[in-house]
This record gives sequence, C-alpha cells and structure tokens, in this order.
Amino acid sequence: MPHVKLAGELDPARVWKRPPAYHFSIPEEELHIKFSESFLNHEGNVLLLKYILVEGRLTQRVQVLIVRTDAEWLVKLDGTYPILRTAGVKVLLATIGAWLASLGLRMVASNLGPYEARGAFYALHMSAEMEGPTEE
Repeated sequence: MPHVKLAGELDPARVWKRPPAYHFSIPEEELHIKFSESFLNHEGNVLLLKYILVEGRLTQRVQVLIVRTDAEWLVKLDGTYPILRTAGVKVLLATIGAWLASLGLRMVASNLGPYEARGAFYALHMSAEMEGPTEE
C-alpha cells in the first residue's frame, strides 16, 4: 500500500483546522484533485482527509489517514475504503507527505518512488491556491 512515514512534532488539531485543501489539475494526465473535508478523532492522533480524484473517466473518493505510530506519522490510504492505487492517488499521497514535510516534519520512509519529486512540486506550487478555514 502506498505510504509516507514522517518524524517530528505535528499538531493534528492545527492540521484539521487548516488542512492541505488542494484543488488542482494536471491536464496532460487528465488528473484533477479536489479536497472535500477533514476529520480528527477525539484522541487527536488520527486525521482523516477526504479528496475527490478524477483520472480520465475514473472518479474516486479518496480517504487519506495521517496516523500517529509511536514516534512517527504515517500518511496512508484508509484501508476500510476501497480504492484503486492509481498514479493520481500516489501523486496525492506524495503531495500530502511533502506538505507535511514543509511544516517541519522529516521524511523517514516512502514507497512512492518517482512520485515524491512530483508531490514536492505540487505541494510547493499549489499551496497558494489552497482553501481552508483560517485560525481564529
């Protein structure tokens, strides 16, 4: 299963209030990603991010988990929700991982290979277009 492991301090409540609300397209790949909503569990150690991902004629609702595991944070697909692990899904996970790294987390491991560089590009260039609630 595609995933990214990160180490460092993260405030899940802050991420929940201002999530990586990406909404971008890669026309040459017929890929469109749009943030839907985010949820935080009551213990504050699991964050669920929902996206709508369209690749050509395939539309998927993608649920991404950011889970605290001992001293690390794991970014992965919600295993209880069926999803095809397409290139677009891997770009989305790599983008979220790169966004978390931009918040000060350190990338420990990833099995996304060539998608990591692309994810870092989209995390950097699409952050200006991100929407989300502002902190009060």
